Amino acid sequence: MKNMLALTLVLGTTLFAAALPLEEPFGLWQRHMEAAGDTLFSAILPGPTSFASEGAFTGLSEDLSRRSERPRRNFFSESVFWGIEAALQGGYLSDAFESSAGVKFRVAGALAEGLTFDHQASLWTGSDDLPPGGFSEYHIHPNQEPGRHLYTDWGYIDYGSPRVSVRLGRFAQEWGPGRFTQLLVSDNSPPLDQLRASFNISDRVAFSGFTSTIEPDSGSWFCAHRLDILPTDNLRLGLYEGAFYTTNSFDFAYTNPILFWYAVQWNEQDDDNLFMGLDATWKPVRNLAAYMEWLIDDFQYQTTYNRPNKMGGTVGLDWASPSTGFALAAEYTAIAKYVYSQKHLRNIFLHNDRIIGSEIGPDADRATLSLGYAGLWPMTAELRGSLSRHGVGTVYDGFGDTVVAGEPWPSGIIEYTRDIELNLSYRLSGEFTLYGSAGYCSKSNAGNVQDSTANDTRASLRLVYGI
Repeated sequence: MKNMLALTLVLGTTLFAAALPLEEPFGLWQRHMEAAGDTLFSAILPGPTSFASEGAFTGLSEDLSRRSERPRRNFFSESVFWGIEAALQGGYLSDAFESSAGVKFRVAGALAEGLTFDHQASLWTGSDDLPPGGFSEYHIHPNQEPGRHLYTDWGYIDYGSPRVSVRLGRFAQEWGPGRFTQLLVSDNSPPLDQLRASFNISDRVAFSGFTSTIEPDSGSWFCAHRLDILPTDNLRLGLYEGAFYTTNSFDFAYTNPILFWYAVQWNEQDDDNLFMGLDATWKPVRNLAAYMEWLIDDFQYQTTYNRPNKMGGTVGLDWASPSTGFALAAEYTAIAKYVYSQKHLRNIFLHNDRIIGSEIGPDADRATLSLGYAGLWPMTAELRGSLSRHGVGTVYDGFGDTVVAGEPWPSGIIEYTRDIELNLSYRLSGEFTLYGSAGYCSKSNAGNVQDSTANDTRASLRLVYGI
C-alpha cells in the first residue's frame, strides 16, 4: 500500500505511465475509478493512475489502461512508436444537420533512459466550422478562417524517475479533484507552453511547479506551484499558489517555486494577479470519494475601502460500485463576481481569450448531477444534468477602485440554464468505437435580457478508428 501511495503522488507523468489524455471521452470514468479503487489519484491530471478495479468495471478498467499507454506500432525503431485516430461525426444542432471529420497523428518514444518525447497533431474540418467530439474548439484558427484546422495538441520532452519528473513543451493539465471543472488550472484554455517540475519528497509529500508563457508578444506569464500531502491513506490535501503577470523581462521571483509569491506581490509587484487555494479528496468509505476546492483570488483582510472578496469554491461527491457497474457524481461550483479579473486589463486570467480556470466564469454557479453505467461492457452510458445561473458580470469587467462590497450575487438580470445530456459509447472492436449523444438546453433571461428565452436540441453519432 505504501508503494502504491508513492506512485500515485508522482505529479509529473512519463510516457510509459498510465496517463489518459484530457480530451479522452472516458475521462469521467477515470475519475470514477478513484472512488471505486483503493488509492487516491494525483491532484494533477493527466498523470499516473491505477485503473485496477473489479466486478462490472473490469473490462472498462482494462480499456482505460490500454488507452493510457503509448502508441503500439513501431516507427523505424524499437524505441519510437506511432498511432492514428480518425473520427467521422454527423448530427443535428438546432434542427440543422451538420457533419465533421478529423484525424490525429501521434508519435512518441524514448530518447535515453528516463527521457521520452510525445507529440500529437490534429487536423479536422466541419460543415458548421466546429470539430467533431474529442477535438477541442480552441483548434479554430485565431483569424477565424473557415475550412480545415491544424493544431498541435501536445508536444513535449519528459524526464522521469521515482523521485523527480521534469517536462518541457506544450501540454494540457487539470489541477484539483473536480469532476466537471477546476478553478485555477483546467483544460478550458489551449494547452500551455511551459516548463514543469515535480518532486516526490517522500511517500506522502509531493511538490510541483511550472512556468508558462501566455502571450509571448505581450510578455504575459503564468506560474503556479502546489504542495500535496497524504496525512492518511484516505485523505489527500493540496495547497497551491498562482501568479499571472505581464513584464518586459523574465521575472525570476515568480519562477522561484520555493518563494511565497503573495509576499512577493505585496511587497514588490502590487500590480500582478495572484491566486491562492486549497483542494482535498477524502474517501470515508469504500466506493465513495468526497472532494472540494477553494480558490482565493482576493481576500479583504481590511475594510478601509469596502472591497468585496473574490473567491470560488467547488464541493462534490463521487460514488462508484464495481459490483453493479453504476457510478454517480454530484458537484456544485460557485464563483464570485470579479474572480479572474484584475485592475489592469493586461492581467486578466485569460489564454487566447479563454479563462485558464473554470469555464463557467465569474458571477455564476452551477450544480451538476451525473449517473453512469458500465455494467454492460463494452457499452457505457451516462446521463448528465446541470442547472446554472449567470449574472451580468464577466471576466472583462476588471476590478477597479470603484468596486465595493454588498452587490447582489449573481448580479443584475440572471440568466438561468438547464441542460440535460445522454452519452453512450460502444466498443465495436479493438480499433472501432461508436459514440452517441443527445441533449437539450433551455435558457431563461437568455443573454441576461429580461424574459428572453433560448432553446437548443442536439444529437450526434461519431465513429472513431484508432490504432
